[in-house]
Amino acid sequence: MIQFSDSVVISYLKEESDDIGVGKILKDVFSLQLLLVQQGILLRGAITVGDLHHDEKLIFGPALNAAVEFERLANYPRVILSPESLIIRKRSYHIQLQKILMGCRI
Repeated sequence: MIQFSDSVVISYLKEESDDIGVGKILKDVFSLQLLLVQQGILLRGAITVGDLHHDEKLIFGPALNAAVEFERLANYPRVILSPESLIIRKRSYHIQLQKILMGCRI
């Protein structure tokens, strides 16, 4: 995590499966939103998927640029998902549903 200006950037390493990573990010952002709103702090931002260099002192890359562009669309407190992250998450739900349905076959 790195903070600059009025922004906080949290990045995750790509995992074996993109859908696991996006799901974890969504869960963590939801938890963060809940904690902050209890303190009277509203959160506005974006979740993107892509290349990013992130260390203790420096952060840059196309994923950060995309997040900044998407965050500008959030005129009120909310977290916007980029099309790429939304597609990955939808694919994950579809795969999970298929597994459940296959397990129920007689």
